[in-house]
Amino acid sequence: MLTTQTRLPPSPPAPRSWQTLNWLVRPYPYLDACHQRFGRVFTLRLHAFGDLVMLSDPDNVADLFRMSPDDARPGEANELITPVVGSESLFVLDGEPHARRRAELRSSITTRPPIDPDVVSSLTLAELPSGGGEVAANTLFRWLAMRLIGYQLFGTASPDVLRPLAEQLHWLLGPLGSTAAFFPPLQRNLGPASFGYWFHRRIEAANAALADAVRQATALAAAPSTVERLCRGRGGGSADRLEGTLRDDVVTMIVAGDDAMASAMSWTLFWIARTPRVQERLLNSLPPGATPEQILDNDYLTAACQEALRITPVVDMVARTTTVPVSVAGFDIPVGSLLSAAIYLVHRNESIYPDAASYRPERFLDRSYRPSEFIPFGGGLRRCLGANLALFELRLVIGTILANYQVAPANPEAGELRYARRNVTVAPADPLLARLIPRRR
Repeated sequence: MLTTQTRLPPSPPAPRSWQTLNWLVRPYPYLDACHQRFGRVFTLRLHAFGDLVMLSDPDNVADLFRMSPDDARPGEANELITPVVGSESLFVLDGEPHARRRAELRSSITTRPPIDPDVVSSLTLAELPSGGGEVAANTLFRWLAMRLIGYQLFGTASPDVLRPLAEQLHWLLGPLGSTAAFFPPLQRNLGPASFGYWFHRRIEAANAALADAVRQATALAAAPSTVERLCRGRGGGSADRLEGTLRDDVVTMIVAGDDAMASAMSWTLFWIARTPRVQERLLNSLPPGATPEQILDNDYLTAACQEALRITPVVDMVARTTTVPVSVAGFDIPVGSLLSAAIYLVHRNESIYPDAASYRPERFLDRSYRPSEFIPFGGGLRRCLGANLALFELRLVIGTILANYQVAPANPEAGELRYARRNVTVAPADPLLARLIPRRR
């Protein structure tokens, strides 16, 4: 409903910098506190975003996802990540340019199966200690996710090719890079003594590492890669010349498929390790040494992965910038505000998910959810292109681990959830330690 008046929902009285800092360092507890104080609709005032109206009611979220992309622009809302992903990234495009680029990427990444299941299982096992023991799950999964996205994009999972790229990207997407992304003044290059100088040097180093990885991978790949398919779809050209729109497309797919996947794997292992009854049911349904086919056929494993994406979503919200005044839940939202589907709060709605703070995979076996109720991959026209691939990989990686190991927290007394923001994603804080106990075949 259009309106001529403007009135934003209530907001915490703290200064913008304090709200931004809280949202960065304690993202989900801060959203919980605001929700308890202000209800289903409230406003956060954040650097780099402006006024961010958070929606936690699925009906409001459904209305947002149905809005015309001309009236609610996701690309404009994502401009803060432009320094990393580039001005031609699918994340920051709107309108016809976005629709055209999305169609190109869909045709290049849509394969059946999304990735060879045997490759996912073999790469997973290669990164695990054969005799069991303690592992740093976050570190393990960040590297494994990089090898998987390298295989998918470049046609190779070679550590020699991917390790330098991983080191550069993980700094950019980590806590320091995220701080610069959400506090734009820190991006100003005022010389070697400024944070902005080193931030942009890191971006240049990541671009160089990416170009080197593509050149080496082109020589090693045994089969056509996603990058080569993109080149062919755009009239030819060499995949080893990574520049312009091709560079931005590749970075976009890495950002979406690397750090987000690593966080999803970490959260899923976190919940399974700390919920014995869930792990017992999974181990009983997965024979030791289960094949990829057996893993993918396991409905309870699928539900366990979906429940992890619900209770601790990797992305806490998706936003749209309004170009027309709109009315939401009795509030009149002015042009230029950001409307955000607060994924975490939608997933914690007790009327949809009873006992929402508990990890209960059974809820995904008992019923299905509307596209505005379960939204770990966003929704509407901007739903993540790689959603099917992500769930496919997540099931295979976690299933392969459980087919070979029991999993327990390495420090059982440290059961409290601790969060770390990694740019637009939310991961468990380091170190996330797990103990792997080999299963007898």
